Amino acid sequence: METARVLERIDAILVSEFELDKDQLTDDAHLIDDLNLDSLDAMDLIALLEQEFSIGLDEKELVQLRTVGEMRQYVAGVCKVEMARASEA
Repeated sequence: METARVLERIDAILVSEFELDKDQLTDDAHLIDDLNLDSLDAMDLIALLEQEFSIGLDEKELVQLRTVGEMRQYVAGVCKVEMARASEA
Protein backbone atom coordinates (compact mmCIF):
# COMPACT_ATOMS: atom_id res chain seq x y z
CA MET A 1 0.00 0.00 0.00
CA GLU A 2 1.32 3.42 -0.90
CA THR A 3 2.35 5.75 1.91
CA ALA A 4 -0.15 8.40 0.81
CA ARG A 5 -2.98 5.87 1.10
CA VAL A 6 -1.81 4.82 4.58
CA LEU A 7 -1.79 8.47 5.69
CA GLU A 8 -5.29 9.02 4.29
CA ARG A 9 -6.61 6.02 6.18
CA ILE A 10 -4.96 7.14 9.44
CA ASP A 11 -6.59 10.55 9.09
CA ALA A 12 -9.95 8.94 8.30
CA ILE A 13 -9.74 6.93 11.54
CA LEU A 14 -8.92 10.02 13.57
CA VAL A 15 -11.80 11.96 12.02
CA SER A 16 -14.44 9.24 12.23
CA GLU A 17 -13.57 7.57 15.52
CA PHE A 18 -12.40 10.55 17.58
CA GLU A 19 -14.64 13.23 16.06
CA LEU A 20 -11.73 15.39 14.99
CA ASP A 21 -11.82 17.93 12.20
CA LYS A 22 -9.56 17.12 9.25
CA ASP A 23 -8.08 20.63 9.53
CA GLN A 24 -6.77 19.77 13.00
CA LEU A 25 -4.64 16.92 11.65
CA THR A 26 -1.44 18.78 10.89
CA ASP A 27 1.91 17.04 11.31
CA ASP A 28 2.78 19.23 14.29
CA ALA A 29 -0.59 18.81 16.07
CA HIS A 30 0.07 17.37 19.52
CA LEU A 31 -2.07 14.30 20.18
CA ILE A 32 -2.75 15.21 23.80
CA ASP A 33 -2.48 18.99 24.00
CA ASP A 34 -4.04 19.90 20.65
CA LEU A 35 -6.36 16.98 19.92
CA ASN A 36 -7.27 16.15 23.54
CA LEU A 37 -6.68 12.42 23.16
CA ASP A 38 -6.21 10.62 26.48
CA SER A 39 -4.68 7.27 27.38
CA LEU A 40 -7.92 5.38 26.65
CA ASP A 41 -8.12 7.07 23.25
CA ALA A 42 -4.53 6.00 22.62
CA MET A 43 -5.36 2.37 23.33
CA ASP A 44 -8.42 2.57 21.07
CA LEU A 45 -6.31 4.19 18.34
CA ILE A 46 -3.72 1.42 18.55
CA ALA A 47 -6.41 -1.25 18.20
CA LEU A 48 -8.05 0.56 15.28
CA LEU A 49 -4.75 1.01 13.44
CA GLU A 50 -3.77 -2.63 13.96
CA GLN A 51 -7.14 -3.75 12.64
CA GLU A 52 -7.19 -1.34 9.71
CA PHE A 53 -3.73 -2.26 8.44
CA SER A 54 -3.48 -5.86 9.74
CA ILE A 55 -0.26 -5.03 11.57
CA GLY A 56 1.12 -5.31 15.06
CA LEU A 57 2.20 -2.08 16.73
CA ASP A 58 4.58 -1.77 19.66
CA GLU A 59 2.56 0.00 22.35
CA LYS A 60 5.73 1.14 24.13
CA GLU A 61 6.91 2.92 20.99
CA LEU A 62 3.50 4.34 20.17
CA VAL A 63 2.98 5.97 23.55
CA GLN A 64 6.20 7.90 23.04
CA LEU A 65 4.84 9.55 19.90
CA ARG A 66 3.63 13.07 20.58
CA THR A 67 2.39 14.50 17.29
CA VAL A 68 0.18 13.46 14.41
CA GLY A 69 3.22 13.57 12.12
CA GLU A 70 5.24 11.24 14.35
CA MET A 71 2.34 8.81 14.51
CA ARG A 72 1.76 8.91 10.76
CA GLN A 73 5.46 8.31 10.09
CA TYR A 74 5.64 5.42 12.55
CA VAL A 75 2.54 3.62 11.24
CA ALA A 76 3.54 4.15 7.60
CA GLY A 77 6.98 2.71 8.41
CA VAL A 78 5.50 -0.37 10.07
CA CYS A 79 3.18 -0.88 7.09
CA LYS A 80 6.14 -0.65 4.71
CA VAL A 81 8.12 -3.24 6.71
CA GLU A 82 5.13 -5.59 6.90
CA MET A 83 4.53 -5.30 3.15
CA ALA A 84 8.20 -6.06 2.45
CA ARG A 85 8.02 -9.14 4.69
CA ALA A 86 4.85 -10.32 2.98
CA SER A 87 6.39 -9.98 -0.48
CA GLU A 88 9.42 -12.03 0.60
CA ALA A 89 7.29 -14.90 1.85
